[in-house]
Amino acid sequence: MKQLMSETGEADWKAAEKATVEFYRAAGLPPPSRFVRVRNPVRALRVGELEEPGGNMFFAPSWAGAAAVAEHRGVQGFKPLVDLLKACGGLYPTRDLAILIDRPSLISLDTNQVLHSENGPALAWGREPNTGEYSSEDPEYFAMFYTHGKRIH
Repeated sequence: MKQLMSETGEADWKAAEKATVEFYRAAGLPPPSRFVRVRNPVRALRVGELEEPGGNMFFAPSWAGAAAVAEHRGVQGFKPLVDLLKACGGLYPTRDLAILIDRPSLISLDTNQVLHSENGPALAWGREPNTGEYSSEDPEYFAMFYTHGKRIH
């Protein structure tokens, strides 16, 4: 089964917008009139709360497992979510605005394929503007620290 959250390259923003339109349609909603691109899920939450307090975020690490299993089993109706999570790191949908989240720029796993790093973040967002590579200097840098799958701070 292919992992949906294994890529650390910048989101495919055009594919993410297209998948978002299909995701809205699959939910029986009119497509969003605007898109905003953010570098990390915390920023998406802040922007989303201003736009539509109490909204929901479809964040790839939370949904990737269910979407991958559904895709593998051929469950109908998950294709828009699978396509979205392949294109970017998640979505904070509101009525008129779709807030697209970049993929993490760093994912570090142990041999059991769970988040882990001995000396730094295991999951991080932040890119060097010229190369798109991981950088803690990005103004929207955000990181999470794990040891063998357990969040440490």
